[in-house]
Amino acid sequence: MTKLRGMAESPELTAEQLNTRLAREVSAVANTMRLIHGGRWSTDVNHDACFVAVSRDWG
Repeated sequence: MTKLRGMAESPELTAEQLNTRLAREVSAVANTMRLIHGGRWSTDVNHDACFVAVSRDWG
């Protein structure tokens, strides 16, 4: 967590760049789950709750 906080406070990376990176990496996890298990997968990133979820869509 300290490393991530340091990255967030780094003048080299903007918040927009960090959010783009996070979205790309969360999407990669969902895509990997799709490749392994099939089906459709959803992602949810909640910065207020410090929560990231990747879950299968059963609908």
